[in-house]
Amino acid sequence: MNGSTNSALDYGVDDAHHLFCEDENFEERNEAHIRGCVCPEDVERVVEECKIDTVWKNLDNDGVRKLNFSMRDKNGEIRRKQLQLTLIDKSRKTFLMTRIDVNNIYVEQENAKKRLLEALNAAEQASKVKTDFLARMSHDIRTPMNAVICLANLGQTYPDIDETHDCLKKIEASGQYLLAIINDVLNLSKMESQTIIFHPTVVRLQDFIRETLAIVMPSANEKALRVDVKQIGITSKYVKLDTTYTRQVAVNLLSNAIKFTPHGGLVQIIFENISREGKFVRGKMIVKDNGVGISREFLPRVFAPFEQENAQDDAGRQGTGLGLSIVKNIVEQMGGTVSVESEKGKGTAFTV
Repeated sequence: MNGSTNSALDYGVDDAHHLFCEDENFEERNEAHIRGCVCPEDVERVVEECKIDTVWKNLDNDGVRKLNFSMRDKNGEIRRKQLQLTLIDKSRKTFLMTRIDVNNIYVEQENAKKRLLEALNAAEQASKVKTDFLARMSHDIRTPMNAVICLANLGQTYPDIDETHDCLKKIEASGQYLLAIINDVLNLSKMESQTIIFHPTVVRLQDFIRETLAIVMPSANEKALRVDVKQIGITSKYVKLDTTYTRQVAVNLLSNAIKFTPHGGLVQIIFENISREGKFVRGKMIVKDNGVGISREFLPRVFAPFEQENAQDDAGRQGTGLGLSIVKNIVEQMGGTVSVESEKGKGTAFTV
């Protein structure tokens, strides 16, 4: 490109005849080319950047000018290009104009930006969730602790043994609730930091069911809930499982169902055979309720730690939002799966 005369001489495989033609007006030919193939959103910027006065102003600073833009190729595909203007001879006012395809680089950069933005959004969401969790935790811990302290003080002033006994029972209940909160936090921390080692043993299914229900029935009885147990296709009296962790899964799911099922509602736990693998039968456990249900929007986040759609049940009891996350962690480390179906206002079913 000859800046002093606003002329250009170029050649290529298809237009080598330009080698022997008279110099052409660079700005006119270049602008026509730009308007013919550069995408509309970039046209005016590229035209302005390629004007002789603008080129010399930019090249006078560092000798090289790079310009990125989008254009359509011969197949109509939009690709990202880079135009580079390089000073050749300042005294003769000549410069070199080259264009390269940077579409792959551009796409990768855009993908990298997208990944960074997604990571930032995820980090901000995690930070918000943990902040909300800590706020709930501080409330959840303070409430039973205040109850323990107040009831202990009251118990010391009551002369009547029955009133003192009632205070002691409430102190025990508050302490058990506080212990459950702490255990949830410790369990999740342990599961995230190391792999669980399971110790499966053969046990009577009826014994497992009876011992599991013994843990949750006091809460169910407080709300006059009916808790039904069903067995579908179960032919053996015995099952092989890690009783500690399997019971934790069942208790967490049942406790969740009891928590969000209104007074007088129904909770079901169903055991069903689904396939035979050698001498063993593979089964599933379903915990269903006719409680408040989960919204369609919240379902994808139902197993995320610290997440809760309903911060408290109908009695005002709050939770940590860790129970279902612990369930998912245990089940997946066992090699199983856990899924959920729910409809707002109609109930929920978890299948393990």
